[in-house]
Amino acid sequence: MARFVFVLFFSLFLFIGDAQNNKKFDKFQIPKDIFGTRNFIENKGQFDKRFKSNEKIMFALDNGFEKIYFSQAGLTYELNVTLPRKKEESESSEFEKKNLSETQKAFFVQMNWVDAQLNKIEVIASEKQSHYFTYGDDELNSYAFKKITYKNVYPFIDIEYTIPEEKYSGIKYTIIVNPGGDIKQVKFLYTGDVKKIKKDRNGELQVFSYVKEPIIEHKPFSYTDDFKEVDCFYCLNNDTLEFEIKGNYNKQKKLIIDPWITSVTNLNSNYTAYDVDFDYSGNTYIYGGDGTYKVAKYSSTGSLIWTFSGLITSNNWNSAPNPYVGNFCADKYSGRIFIGQGVNTTGTQIVRINSAGNYDSFISTPTSNYQEVWDMSINCTSGDVFTLGGGHNSNLSAATISNLNMNLSFATFQPLNLDPRQDVSSHCIDDNGNIFVIYSTIANLSLNDKICRVNSTFNGNVWTQPSTFSVMAEASNKLNYIGYASANSNGLNCLAVNSSYLFYYDGSNLAAYSKANGSKITSIVLAGTNPNEKGGIAVDDCNNLYLGGVGQILNYHFSGASFISLNPILLGSTYTSSVIFDIKLLKSTNTLYVCGSGFVSNLSASNSNSCSATNPICNNSYPVNYLLCGGGSATLTPNNSLNLSHQILLLHIQHT
Repeated sequence: MARFVFVLFFSLFLFIGDAQNNKKFDKFQIPKDIFGTRNFIENKGQFDKRFKSNEKIMFALDNGFEKIYFSQAGLTYELNVTLPRKKEESESSEFEKKNLSETQKAFFVQMNWVDAQLNKIEVIASEKQSHYFTYGDDELNSYAFKKITYKNVYPFIDIEYTIPEEKYSGIKYTIIVNPGGDIKQVKFLYTGDVKKIKKDRNGELQVFSYVKEPIIEHKPFSYTDDFKEVDCFYCLNNDTLEFEIKGNYNKQKKLIIDPWITSVTNLNSNYTAYDVDFDYSGNTYIYGGDGTYKVAKYSSTGSLIWTFSGLITSNNWNSAPNPYVGNFCADKYSGRIFIGQGVNTTGTQIVRINSAGNYDSFISTPTSNYQEVWDMSINCTSGDVFTLGGGHNSNLSAATISNLNMNLSFATFQPLNLDPRQDVSSHCIDDNGNIFVIYSTIANLSLNDKICRVNSTFNGNVWTQPSTFSVMAEASNKLNYIGYASANSNGLNCLAVNSSYLFYYDGSNLAAYSKANGSKITSIVLAGTNPNEKGGIAVDDCNNLYLGGVGQILNYHFSGASFISLNPILLGSTYTSSVIFDIKLLKSTNTLYVCGSGFVSNLSASNSNSCSATNPICNNSYPVNYLLCGGGSATLTPNNSLNLSHQILLLHIQHT
């Protein structure tokens, strides 16, 4: 239950204390491994049911489609394949009847040490990371490490596993043969879903399973601890890997054999953040990844705090029961996160996790006529969650969720149009609570590429007008993203609104519309761009626009009649090829929250420095109606330290 403490002075008006308004956020940029998954994660039980094995899983590298499990006896590789599905199937009448999760299949390859002294092996994790991973219940919270050492695998022989920082995938292992050890004892046996193993002309070992790409044991580099190189190569004896030393070396010295393993080579999409959000404590949240879609929380200084895995072990909830990217949103006051499944043919389910990244038992009840969620946000005055999506067999386009009980209240914005699949791809809300949406639906062409202003009761529309662009492609709007991303999704971050105008940006076309009737005022095409290759749009109260680009945020000013190009905000030399997919603007601090292909960033909205924000219903202070509707209690106490002559009522709130 929320808890509130009021500090009361008699006054002529109410002032909500807002220390956040003057807070300056530290800006940061984080590249590459933005979900922190390039680590060995300790197993608290969350990996126990991944596959059948007599060996206890101790650690796992769970990096999107790259999954490697570590037991006392060796390693198990999980190799996932997404089976192709014809495009027309997604819109066929049979779509609802298919279990789309069957388009993904997992194969397992085991690597065990032959004749190892298992009862003497000691497994030691080191180089602990500051962030942790969550899987629902807090007892499953697991820390991550950069190194695992197996000591005494064979007499006087240790094996270390590390994560190569310069690589996007694969692991590195080091065989340490101490004086008295014999490298000929070291033997690796590959079993499971193995089709064949071969050694190529470069001295690399290739393990072929039922996926396209083999597991590759790269040619080892070997040397003694006095840095003298030793000629070492693989020998293949049936399915057993052995090591052979050519020539002699000083066996009184420590011998280090240092190969690198590639298990899957095309993993870049796991470093993609499709959507970004923030809270009023300065934390940044991103949603994306691959396999199952994750949420990561960053502090105001850019430190990764936790990553929610996209799985809740206790109830088997999965962020991607079917291979579609959904969406999420953050409660800016409490730091709680709501996550929606892109497609669930039995009914999409939205869950809530708390500020520590743990499931708090709030989950919506699935309904068979509302299967999709593509965009989400929170009504800052009521605390209700807006989910925008659609249904395969209904004309529903949205549902609201009470922050108290997670009950879905369904809505259509076209009540006279009874055709199904009225899918909403993107939405925006102005400072007065007016909602605007854009449709993307192949099966309901009368609505495709149309923009709608939702009425105040959330069950109809004020107007519905064509965007005048032919861009939206149901379930495929993220397939054209450039950079690391390529995913099935209807979502596209393409709308923004302020007190004066509604704006649209699809990565190429930029347009302004009247909020009163939806008529297009003007539009331009950005040179050298194509629709749907990138996304993200934000606007301040002075009509300064921030648009997703490649290596930069594109800046424009709208005069009321035309767009004026301004100097872009560069992401920096490390990010020249980074593609932006989402942008959020906190106007009270002029902070841009940005994410995309392999990066997350907080930047200053430099063009807004001279822009004074309007006084919206919700800013980064606590609206009274939001809190009092939250089921909490209130206590009023006077604070004698304030000057009574000011006659101001200050409201201090603690919200848990």
